[in-house]
Amino acid sequence: MRMDTLLQVLTKRPIAYITRDIERALGMPIPTPGYFIITNKTKSSEEIRLSSPETIFTVSTSDGLTLDTYDILVLPETKDILSAHGIGDIVVFQNTTRIERWAAENNITILNPKADLAKRVEEKVSQIEWLAEDANLLPHHQVLPLKDIAWDGVPFVLQFNRSHTGQGTHIITDESVLKELQGKFPDRPVRVVVFVSGPMITVNTLVSHNETFIGNPSLQITGVKPFTDLPFATVGNDWSFAHTLGNELHEQLTTISKTIGSRLARSGWKGLFGIDAIIDTQSQKMYLIEINARQPASTVFESTLERETGSSGITIFAAHLLALLDTPITQNIIAPINGAQIVQRVTNAFPNNSNTTPLVNTLKMSGLTVLPYENIVHNRDAIRIQSQAGLMETSTELNTQGLLIRDILQSNV
Repeated sequence: MRMDTLLQVLTKRPIAYITRDIERALGMPIPTPGYFIITNKTKSSEEIRLSSPETIFTVSTSDGLTLDTYDILVLPETKDILSAHGIGDIVVFQNTTRIERWAAENNITILNPKADLAKRVEEKVSQIEWLAEDANLLPHHQVLPLKDIAWDGVPFVLQFNRSHTGQGTHIITDESVLKELQGKFPDRPVRVVVFVSGPMITVNTLVSHNETFIGNPSLQITGVKPFTDLPFATVGNDWSFAHTLGNELHEQLTTISKTIGSRLARSGWKGLFGIDAIIDTQSQKMYLIEINARQPASTVFESTLERETGSSGITIFAAHLLALLDTPITQNIIAPINGAQIVQRVTNAFPNNSNTTPLVNTLKMSGLTVLPYENIVHNRDAIRIQSQAGLMETSTELNTQGLLIRDILQSNV
């Protein structure tokens, strides 16, 4: 399946990616005929729109607030854009039942898998039931009401059913932290997982016509300061570092990915999902930690790196679109790739409420690709920084390139 086949499909069946943040939709070359983007009007999105005003549309409200995907969808302007370009199919970053209702009411087809299935697969408690016998891919675990957990002096991981970028996960190392959580949410069911220490690996994967396609694995950069205040917040991906994994770990990751892909296919899934797995540094066994039942945030830059290799094959994002359009994929995902990205999130030290232009320019002068955001909510993306080289010396320590970025950020706060 060559790119020109995707272009032929899009010419006959144009689609629009509706998204809060334009970066999530930039997995295809701009412009791509038949591929449209509708997003918030920001300084960054306006700069990108100028490169393709015929396919990129930015919207705004009189109060200037950043709109979520659903809020963009319900604007009369959005319906006008879809109608003017004969677009009956849309893609979103993360589907919801509210988006599905809007699509049904307006005779629009949302290509993403059903929101209820994504919720069941992704949430920590319902996921165990969905996994069935494949739940043995997880570290040893149990589900019970928070009030019923007893402290026995051994650290463990506590996960609430819903979690986003590490905010629903807690490592319990003493009884006082457990008691505090039990006082707030005594009856809430939680997943209790044996604590495993080691690097986290992410791989973007997709299902198409009951076949699983596996992308390029990356080290998940987690909890590194000053990029986040939260110890489990994901702040980036390093594809170069993943080359240090041995064959055995690669085989384990492939097995986990294909097992989840097969289960998703049987559930009616199509398109992208993400796997997060942790390597036990003592046993060198890899465990499933999380399934992201949606397009993972790292997909776009992975696709950019794949495209820039000039190698034959297909990018993970293009394959995602083909899968959503029910078009068979006959090429492998382009591999291997090098590069990394890291996100400065909104933190106490980096509130993102002042002019970041000088900082962005300094980063760009260092040969980096930079995408600033206008978010001011804690832990949301403030600045996305992309490098053609890796950023991590070890799974927890920045290399020279990573330290350069850190120092630039800290000197401009």
